[in-house]
Amino acid sequence: FYGENCENVCRCRDRTDCNRFTGECDCPAGYTGPSCAQPCPFGTYGVDCANRCTCTNDGTCNNVNGRCTCPAGWHGVRCEKECDPGFYGENCENVCRCRDRTDCNRFTGECDCPAGYTGPSCAQPCPSGTYGVDCANRCTCRNDGTCNNVNGRCTCLAGWTGSNCQDQCPLNTWGLQCRNRCSCNGGSCSPGDGTCVCDAGFEGRDCSRPCRTGYYGVNCESRCRCRNGGTCDPVTGRCTCPAGFTGTYCETEEVRATGFQIRQTVAGRTVTCASVSTDVQRDSFTYECRTLRVGRLAFPNGVTCRERWVDRVPESTDPEIRKRTDVKDFCLRGTWITSYKI
Repeated sequence: FYGENCENVCRCRDRTDCNRFTGECDCPAGYTGPSCAQPCPFGTYGVDCANRCTCTNDGTCNNVNGRCTCPAGWHGVRCEKECDPGFYGENCENVCRCRDRTDCNRFTGECDCPAGYTGPSCAQPCPSGTYGVDCANRCTCRNDGTCNNVNGRCTCLAGWTGSNCQDQCPLNTWGLQCRNRCSCNGGSCSPGDGTCVCDAGFEGRDCSRPCRTGYYGVNCESRCRCRNGGTCDPVTGRCTCPAGFTGTYCETEEVRATGFQIRQTVAGRTVTCASVSTDVQRDSFTYECRTLRVGRLAFPNGVTCRERWVDRVPESTDPEIRKRTDVKDFCLRGTWITSYKI
């Protein structure tokens, strides 16, 4: 109360005392005005707002005691210090939530991810095919190699090597980083898993076993085609024919006879030869048998114009006939000689 007879009520903030004579409010520290309702003006504090704030970096001071409230990124008595690593926000009171306690932005708390990581808390590795700070670099690994998310170094699949996984393993090596040696007894092996690829003529896990009968070639995968008991070379498949047979696959039978063969049945057809022949005729197979060939069967004792060809001119003691080279020529051209006399 104040005034004459103390009849007037003080109108001060929070019912604080006023001057008992004039009614003027006795404002507490931090406030001013007729009724002490206004905080101290910006930059001042204390009783009668007589003290100057000392906060820096846009910090604000308490109007009562002058204590500084620091903006995001600053702390200290006068907001003169940057946040310590791992803290952010007003007065640096918040803890960074980043992977491996890495630093965050001292103002916003956003994580400053180390090379190879991304995401709000830096918990996610770089997406596939990228690496480095902010995952800004593109990987250069080839042949399905993967790159390190931090430094981009390639890790190659089995069977590949090189800084970018660009090269297959050198000959006779295989596996991761080509550390394993092939054991294929002269054959080569798969650079990925070491599976042997045998040289022609060999098979088996380590290529130590020759081809089984009837097979030849690389890994003994080809079947021999020799007939009539012929055997094939395990490397090339070339046939070795038994006695009495000839041809690429031993398919031709050789009939060997002494003297003259009067009659032969060849491929289902009967061929007759005269023991002493005097004529070569258009409509009969009559000739001196020296080397007879019919189809693919060979008889080493006759001459024939069948199939319009002949091996050699018939032997003769007649000098005129020996001069008749046209006999062979006509046969080769497919022309039959009507007759001639030996």
